[in-house]
Amino acid sequence: MKRIIACMLIAVFALSFLTACSEEKMHGNPDAQKVAVNPDPNADILEDTPETPITLAVNNTEVAAGDTFTISVRMENTEWSWNSFEFSASYDPEIIEVISIKKTELTSEMMDTSNPNYGENGDQIRVAYASATELEGGGDIVEIECKALKAGSFEMVLSDSYMCRWVTYAATGEGGPREIPVKLESGTVTVK
Repeated sequence: MKRIIACMLIAVFALSFLTACSEEKMHGNPDAQKVAVNPDPNADILEDTPETPITLAVNNTEVAAGDTFTISVRMENTEWSWNSFEFSASYDPEIIEVISIKKTELTSEMMDTSNPNYGENGDQIRVAYASATELEGGGDIVEIECKALKAGSFEMVLSDSYMCRWVTYAATGEGGPREIPVKLESGTVTVK
């Protein structure tokens, strides 16, 4: 019972964290990166967000028609910790069918609110993961399981990304989400 309650508390915190990060982004606050939740711009911050962006990149993939396969999205240039990320990825629904979005070893403990059927034309997915604890390091963060329908090639383009981490203000002890700069790299998917 204690384990269930602990898991529920982590899930609630992770969802609250992802919501707080998204709200900062949605409200278009140009100072969100500077002030996060604490309205005091002079607050002493224990950690700050470096200016070097984290890279989210699609691995180039080549498969045969009829194959079931995965397209990996990896994270690079991770010089600091992070708690959540989200992005959209476009694909050609005439060449591949997206079956599911899977966690990797790096993201296995994160809360997943991804949507494999995102977008009006059935040609996008939305990936959204959050964690109550800080994660470090890079590598594959998402595996997109697909079925190759017919021969062709397309660029899987990442867009609408957002990544954040939790920071604590030394002056008040309060915390809040801080956006992390992200660089996106597309990948080529080829079905022969």
